[in-house]
Amino acid sequence: MFSELTQYGARVQELQVAAYAENTRATLLTYANKYRLFCLTHGTTPFPVGYQVLEAYIAFLLLDLRSSESIKNYISRLKTLHKIASFDTQVFDHPAIQLMQRGLRRLMAHVMRQAALITPEILKKIAAVVDRSQQEQVVVYTALLLGFYLFLR
Repeated sequence: MFSELTQYGARVQELQVAAYAENTRATLLTYANKYRLFCLTHGTTPFPVGYQVLEAYIAFLLLDLRSSESIKNYISRLKTLHKIASFDTQVFDHPAIQLMQRGLRRLMAHVMRQAALITPEILKKIAAVVDRSQQEQVVVYTALLLGFYLFLR
């Protein structure tokens, strides 16, 4: 009986993949290719993911990406690929992985950077390059001046 059911395996996977929009599938493929390249470079089997490989991959992503949210997205996409392939996803909830993700959030905490102030010197430099015969440039420069003087009140 069970052997008869296995003939539908490819069809089941096809339906699961079809559940995702074309752009989502393309995104998943991009994330999968980066992970496969990592595994190929380091001589590991890509699927199913072991927690030690996942730890190394997270450390690798830390070198390449600038935010913990980006790394979280990579891991989430990898988990989605596991679900599609009917692999066990418990590795993603392993305490070591959870600990690393918490460490990422602390290390890569988003710090708001304040934009540089517009100074009169900057406005003078902008004025020097504004082509006064171009209406769009004059309008933008006027908006800058207006904003600058409104903030002075």
